[in-house]
Amino acid sequence: MGRMDPINNGDTIIFKSCHGTYLRAKPEGEVDLANEPKEWENWSYSFVMVGEKNKLVLKSCHGTYLRAGLGKFVNLAKEPKNGNSGAYFNLIMVFNKKLK
Repeated sequence: MGRMDPINNGDTIIFKSCHGTYLRAKPEGEVDLANEPKEWENWSYSFVMVGEKNKLVLKSCHGTYLRAGLGKFVNLAKEPKNGNSGAYFNLIMVFNKKLK
């Protein structure tokens, strides 16, 4: 898949960091980084409407959802419940730019 190729709801995606590590979901609900992509580094995604905004939801290969906590941590939730659960993300496309 090229950089500009479209991806569809439910497609499997892998997140590779700028350090060469991969976002991994562990079955016990933890999220960390792996040195190479295997089964636990596969994610599917969908967009859902939360209020009037389209939000991104990331589902792990274990059927759990990536969630960002208020204390600057991430973990996995059994299901996204509402717009305040931390399991809804905004997708920001940044091509050929570095964020500071």
